[in-house]
Amino acid sequence: MRYHQLIAWIRDEIASTKVVLSEEVVGYEETLEPNPEMYWSESTDLPTTRDRQHVIIKTPIVEVVERTVPDRERRSHAAEALAAFVLSDERYLYLAEELMRRDPLYLPHWERLLLHGRGIRTRKAALRHLGRAPWQIFIRAVGAVAAVFGSLCAVCALICFYAAIVYCIWPDSKVGVWMASVVKRILAEATRMIYD
Repeated sequence: MRYHQLIAWIRDEIASTKVVLSEEVVGYEETLEPNPEMYWSESTDLPTTRDRQHVIIKTPIVEVVERTVPDRERRSHAAEALAAFVLSDERYLYLAEELMRRDPLYLPHWERLLLHGRGIRTRKAALRHLGRAPWQIFIRAVGAVAAVFGSLCAVCALICFYAAIVYCIWPDSKVGVWMASVVKRILAEATRMIYD
């Protein structure tokens, strides 16, 4: 029965919030001022009235507002208790996966489960939540390689595009003749490699 009370306490603490006061912009006060375009030779980027006689100046109104935010300290203590609870009985791993979602606040607790967990399922779950599962590492590596090759392909495409423009407009210029000779050498080498 005491496990149920502990789980209920952990759920309440992880869902805990607190009220904080913060200064925020709650609206804008609009005022009209003479348009400098009408009197001097200056231009303005500010919005104007329909007759362009006045510019519209928006002044922000800042007030202290109450906001409900997660209580990170209480959540961290509850996550620490939950990690200790899961380490004592790894059948409750489902509870950790349900309550400790991908939030940087819970990373140290997942690290603790990874280091001290005895079951393979616990270690796999901890690796997944830490972003170190083999498939996550593979996806990041593929993304990095694709980014490098994507930028290289973009540079090559840009070079080919400008070379085609130069060759089509000025084929008899020194640059056009040089590009034609380079392309012919590349094609000759490619055919030699294919047929040899």
